[in-house]
Amino acid sequence: MPDEAPRARSVHWRWFRRLMAWMLLFSLAMVALAIWWMHAQGVELKLHFMIAMGLGIALSLMLGAGLMGLVFVSSRAGIDDGVTDLSPGESGGEREPPAR
Repeated sequence: MPDEAPRARSVHWRWFRRLMAWMLLFSLAMVALAIWWMHAQGVELKLHFMIAMGLGIALSLMLGAGLMGLVFVSSRAGIDDGVTDLSPGESGGEREPPAR
């Protein structure tokens, strides 16, 4: 059974890499759509403006997708299982961590 845990984690990391590849394609499509839309609106497009806008759109989308993807990977792979809830209970006192 111990061999199943690394295999399951590799499946989740493969899923994450696939998600990031799709998000890269999506973000590049959104950059192209934004440039096309601004051109259609008659905005003067200079090279530095297009680079800044493209990087802003692409990096924002990639950062959001990466962080959300990591949340799902850590949850699905069981990485979060070792975290204990040490917040105060209803009585206001400290709770004991669960026994292992």
